[in-house]
Amino acid sequence: MRRFLLICLAQFLSMLGTYTTSFGLGVWLYQRTGSLTLNSWVSQAAILPMLLVAPLTGVLVDRWGPRKAMMAGHLGAAVAPLVLTVLYRVDALHVPAILAMITLGALFNSLHFPAQSLALTLMVPKEQYGQANGVVQFSMAVVQVLSPLMGAWLITRVGLDGVLLTNLATFIVALGILLAVAIPSLPSTPKEASTRGSLRAEMTEGWTYVRQRPGLSGLLVVMGMANFNLGMLQILVVPLVLGFADTQALGTIQSFAGVGMLLGGVFMMFWGGPQRRILAALGFLMLQGVLLLMGGARVSVWLVAVGAFGIMGSLTLIVGSLTVVWQRKVPIALQGRVFSVRRVVAQAMFPLAYALAGPLVDDVFEPLMAQGGRLAGSVGTVLGVGSGRGVALLLVLLGVMTVTTAVLCFLAPRLRRLEEDLPDAEEDTVSPAPMAAAS
Repeated sequence: MRRFLLICLAQFLSMLGTYTTSFGLGVWLYQRTGSLTLNSWVSQAAILPMLLVAPLTGVLVDRWGPRKAMMAGHLGAAVAPLVLTVLYRVDALHVPAILAMITLGALFNSLHFPAQSLALTLMVPKEQYGQANGVVQFSMAVVQVLSPLMGAWLITRVGLDGVLLTNLATFIVALGILLAVAIPSLPSTPKEASTRGSLRAEMTEGWTYVRQRPGLSGLLVVMGMANFNLGMLQILVVPLVLGFADTQALGTIQSFAGVGMLLGGVFMMFWGGPQRRILAALGFLMLQGVLLLMGGARVSVWLVAVGAFGIMGSLTLIVGSLTVVWQRKVPIALQGRVFSVRRVVAQAMFPLAYALAGPLVDDVFEPLMAQGGRLAGSVGTVLGVGSGRGVALLLVLLGVMTVTTAVLCFLAPRLRRLEEDLPDAEEDTVSPAPMAAAS
């Protein structure tokens, strides 16, 4: 477990540098162009390439093992801040170059998630999977909370140059940690090597493995719904709150959300998760639905704050609990490919939510709930009318959809009984990889 904590530290530093740079570049672009569209392009360039190459990166992780995959990810991603720093210093930093380098970094960073998940399986005893995933979730929560603060501080104190150099430094430190820590190598036999398929064939094996086990497909639905809620909430919370309160209240709510995410990771880290992880995840998903209903149904800053706290905390527990199930049920030799499938489904929910939220609010729900709108005399008597109440109605409907999804998943026996019916993957013998220094 101690060696895996060092791996988590390396990944934490790498993610912190990447997220801080993404934030800093977005601010720098907006200050010079005033364009929110360009800012959104930066965000999309950091997400979409990872989704497109996920099947390939899963195969590479299974072929190379987590150590080589993470090192390749750090080395490749380090090129982006290096090139951007040079362009910035010679006054040749333009939008196409920024988008190209963010895309390059995202392509290499896509190796990290399946590699770190596989490293956990190889390095941590099964009975400690829950605590180890709690550490991962906690570190991700810290990155989400800390990176905007760090990016804002750096961009105002040392400028974009300092942001980029800080990112480069995090990659160097992360590489040093990986060189110093022994990670077990993947089990391999001559027979496996001789029967290995083509790269194209292996890229589909993760999807095939999940599709042939309906319970695992159900896990994707649960994780996808939880992430979709988060994506919608990220967009909707601003117009919802500013419809009846001020920016100080909005800041309070966002702080509550960050604290909920952090405490969820801490709770998972020390608790390790429940024995019946799937049932617990479905319970937390239902809780998300109820909190969405409550947040939309009443005009209250504290009610929305409590809802944001609960949704972010429950998301951490859902992801942490279900990740343990995946690690127990998927053979080590396939985990890179299967975990990449998880990544595609989970992360694809964010751009989907971002794409739907704006048009639904602006073109459908806000007009319906405006003064004199078609629902003002019916639903409006319960939720209120005016600015932000269309968002409230959308949150209520999202809450209903979330509760319904949780109930339907519970009623699906192949998902509900997955932990009992699908045997744990056989444990293969693993051997330590060559190491540069003792850990």
